Parts: sequence; structure tokens; C-alpha cells
Amino acid sequence: MRVNRGTYCFAQPGPPNHLRAYRALIGKTQADLATALGCSIALISKIERGILRPTPDTAGRLAVTLGFHPHQVFPEREVAHAWGQAGPERDEGEGE
Repeated sequence: MRVNRGTYCFAQPGPPNHLRAYRALIGKTQADLATALGCSIALISKIERGILRPTPDTAGRLAVTLGFHPHQVFPEREVAHAWGQAGPERDEGEGE
């Protein structure tokens, strides 16, 4: 699989995800996520619309930034495999 835009996304469409819904639920904007990840707003938009598929690392970083487990935001096999059942480790106070 070819990776697009550095290490953020694979250059292929992704399966449905819940990024937009969870982002709206906590009141974050695409700009907030882009700033937190160091990427463009356009990239966040393309991930939300399924135009690009995030790498497992990017999917996990997006989910943790929103305060959710990666499996909740990106319920696909690659993310599940990358993060395992326990999910990513977080420092105390992170995401608050």
C-alpha cells in the first residue's frame, strides 16, 4: 500500500469511520485536529469523508486527541491490530 502525505494516510479510500461524529460531539473543529496532528485541514476533511485512509498511527492519534479509543472512531481491522485490545497508553491528564 502506498502512503500519501508523509505518514498520515494511505493513498486509497478508507472504510466508513466516525471521526466527524465524535469530533462534533466534543466540539472540536477540523482545524483543532489539524493543529494537534500537524497536518492540513484538507487532510482531516478527506479522512472524515473516506477519501483517504489514515495509517493506524494517525487513526490512533486522531482518536486519542478526541479522547476516544481508536476502535470507536475507526472500527476497522488495521486499527484494531495496530492498537490491540488495550488501546494506546495515555499520560495522566492528557486529553483533558
